[in-house]
Amino acid sequence: VLEDVTGLCISAKSEMAFAMAKRRPTPETLLEALPQLADETGTESLRILALDGLTDAANVGSLLRVAVGLRATAVLCSAKCCDPFHPKAIRTAFGRGLQIPVIQGCLPTMIRELRDRWNVYTAAAVIQSGSQFLDELGAVPRRWAVVVGSEHFGVSQLVRDACEVLLKVRMAPNVDSLNVVVSAGVLLHGLGQREAPVARATHDGCSSTSADLPQSNEGLADRDAVV
Repeated sequence: VLEDVTGLCISAKSEMAFAMAKRRPTPETLLEALPQLADETGTESLRILALDGLTDAANVGSLLRVAVGLRATAVLCSAKCCDPFHPKAIRTAFGRGLQIPVIQGCLPTMIRELRDRWNVYTAAAVIQSGSQFLDELGAVPRRWAVVVGSEHFGVSQLVRDACEVLLKVRMAPNVDSLNVVVSAGVLLHGLGQREAPVARATHDGCSSTSADLPQSNEGLADRDAVV
């Protein structure tokens, strides 16, 4: 068909591969997209990365790849964010964005719903004074969402107002900020490491704690291939 349409002779037909994908219908509610919101027992982690006003498709694709690599549950995108299924975003993400729920809509409304209705700890990444350093943060709930903004405008005021806490990454003097993809990776990993452990009963009736993130190098090879 390609030869008929273009008039070109394709010599390596046997080495070509094609794929088709159909975009799923956009969920009408957060609960429809994330049924685990209804489980408020606190035993399962819920890790959400939110993108506020990012218009560069390559950055959005890289952030989707980072989110999957660091075991995020879902990605939220503001209404003015680049389409997470833009061809360039999909290529940059190496298709990883198709492996995680992605919801695009009014971000301040979604953040407030997560916080007020579903008891999700919400944080916005900023560089301004008055914010808390990530390395000073204590234990966080196992259900959390972190918002990153564009490198030029940052997180919007409406989204900041919707979040419980403003976070920033401690850096060397005279270094203003990090690339948004790097910042998101640091924040996702840092918050994951600070999740409150879950108490589990043992065979002798005592309780023990455990966390989802690995504490050793075992199994890192597979995860390294994703990032």
